[in-house]
Amino acid sequence: MKPTQEQLIKFWEWCGFREYREEEHLGATFKVLVPYPRLTLDSLFKWAVPKLLPKTLMMETVVEHWDKQGDVYMYEFAILSEKPSGGLWTAYDRDPALAFFWAIWKLIESGKEEKMQSEKEARKDQLLQSLEECEAAVEVARNELAKFYQENPEVAPPKPSWAERIRELRR
Repeated sequence: MKPTQEQLIKFWEWCGFREYREEEHLGATFKVLVPYPRLTLDSLFKWAVPKLLPKTLMMETVVEHWDKQGDVYMYEFAILSEKPSGGLWTAYDRDPALAFFWAIWKLIESGKEEKMQSEKEARKDQLLQSLEECEAAVEVARNELAKFYQENPEVAPPKPSWAERIRELRR
């Protein structure tokens, strides 16, 4: 079964493909229309596989099913999450590119991809909060150290290293 135009647009945009790209000529920026790729195994591996891999998904190899005369009549493609809580998305088609497309499409439509993305966003937020807390603690320590040097003029502060001087200049 062939995907609709709307499904193809959603799919290619999910893969990171954009219909327009900006080009600069003679100091002016222009938007250039770029047609969506054709649905082939080459284009799927170029655009979709890189999108799948960072999400720790594993793809099974294409399995060929044979009829009684020995002719290939169907291809199977499966995407398996390596996480225990993950899922399995499979699709069959006479065209291996369509089998791969429909397996990825099932992943997109299942919402698992969005869940994985939201988990990554939550982890990023947690790390940013930890970083802010560390920066606040460093600022408190700097203020206390400056106060200590003011109260104890006999104690000379160490000379700042070049790296510290550069950091101060960047502030």
